[in-house]
Amino acid sequence: MKVLAMDLGGTYCRLGSFDVNSSDIQILDVAEFHTAKFQNFEEVLKEIEREFSLQPENADLSVFALAGPISADGLGCNPPNIPWNIDLKPSMSRFGGKGAILINDFLAQAWFCVRFIGDVRNIAGVSNQDGIVPVLSGQPRSSAASVVLGAGTGLGTAFIVRDRQGHLLACPAEGGHGNFAASTKDDFKLQNFVCEQLKTEDVIWEHLVSGPGLALIHKYLTGKTLTPKQIASDFSSHQDTLEWFARLYGRVVRNYTLSILALGGVYIAAGVAAKNPEIVKHPAFEEGFRGSREYRELLTQVPVWLVDHPESGLWGCAYCAQSLLCA
Repeated sequence: MKVLAMDLGGTYCRLGSFDVNSSDIQILDVAEFHTAKFQNFEEVLKEIEREFSLQPENADLSVFALAGPISADGLGCNPPNIPWNIDLKPSMSRFGGKGAILINDFLAQAWFCVRFIGDVRNIAGVSNQDGIVPVLSGQPRSSAASVVLGAGTGLGTAFIVRDRQGHLLACPAEGGHGNFAASTKDDFKLQNFVCEQLKTEDVIWEHLVSGPGLALIHKYLTGKTLTPKQIASDFSSHQDTLEWFARLYGRVVRNYTLSILALGGVYIAAGVAAKNPEIVKHPAFEEGFRGSREYRELLTQVPVWLVDHPESGLWGCAYCAQSLLCA
């Protein structure tokens, strides 16, 4: 069966086509565009029909991963970091097979991670060629939940649990929009700075642990305005910014891990850390993650992995499609 996959984020729109059966998935083609190129989702569909090898009408199922909450019917989304709404209902006649569905982009990342959790070989750690790299060691509990999160244009979250039959289930979440937890004098100064810069009284984790958040932290520390790309390309010259960002990244991972009690492990995905692994390998990240007075010992048992596969979102869409087409 043919699957059309799309991973649509605030910065990039990635497309993939796959051959899928009950025991195997093969990737056939990929393409990438800047999301800012499009004015609406209709233009995205026209680009696919004009430029991509697999046409929507020829796919057995189309799965589109979007950086935002999905409506109950799986056909609508209002992404917070994309300036247009998405509604598949008027376009359903353009899709073949079983039509099309929308899923959250981090649900797709979670589907990508599911296959590693189910593989005993990977419980102890996986190699770089597998697309998942060990960051912090631990002793994962195979029956416990795992979390998937990561900073890109925004901060995405998802989690993975087992049902009563032991099957792994990927579940969406929106933890990146939880309120920033200021706990030190420096935190409160940073929070006030973000309020002034963004003209808001509601500071959320995504404001800080994201690409734009990296630029905000740098401006707070130095008074200078640089793009996230400029900062990340020369972290050796911005050591304070790297340390602050790594510590905050570790703290949001800790908060989400404890809220789910994710003793199965943490998977960090999305562009910022994948392109700049020094963030999660910095000592401040581990300090932020395991620096809990009450639960430090528990958190030392939780392993952390970095998802650095360039098409992890597309593969996640394909695994989701496989679960629906081959159930």
